[in-house]
Amino acid sequence: MVMDPEMLARLVFCFENNPKRHDGIISGAQDSIGICIPGLVRHYYDNNFWPEKIESTQDEMTLRFLEDHLVMIPMEPRRPGCSVVEGKDITPEKVKALADAADACWKAILAHDLDTFAAAYRASFEAQIAMFPGMVNPSINGVIEREASVQPMIDRYSNMEEVLAWKMPGAGGGGYLALVVKDSLNFAENHDEAIHLQIRRA
Repeated sequence: MVMDPEMLARLVFCFENNPKRHDGIISGAQDSIGICIPGLVRHYYDNNFWPEKIESTQDEMTLRFLEDHLVMIPMEPRRPGCSVVEGKDITPEKVKALADAADACWKAILAHDLDTFAAAYRASFEAQIAMFPGMVNPSINGVIEREASVQPMIDRYSNMEEVLAWKMPGAGGGGYLALVVKDSLNFAENHDEAIHLQIRRA
């Protein structure tokens, strides 16, 4: 018997946020959904940790479009005591800016429109860091330390001619930088640190 991918994602989410966890942090649903549900997936949230609706596509040309233009760049992991939520500034206007960028990004991906995709991708990152500046400049034990900033990594890659957009596929403060590039295979061949992505199919 094969378990429904969304049900499996729910189980992973519940396991990660089990009642014995005492750090007071709730892990988001994106990781469990991304691990368990194949293809490209969009989440619709409404005042809850689990999305109200999950939309997905496994259109082969759409997945190939993403694989042709996305790479991951490893960064340093988050430092002990790192917080990306200090200094947060969440307003309805900023939330709407992120939602609008996400909508434009989804439409551009489905249309295989690279320029519009890159513009929306950049806009979504700008909307995120407007609410959570600690994604780029996190605090360590309550103090912002320049050494913990990921801005130098962003500056390094954003200045490359073949890079069209950038963001962090998580809460930030370290981990990975996800780049939209003109040609992912060519970029990975010229940059040993770049990871060429392969999207899991059903």
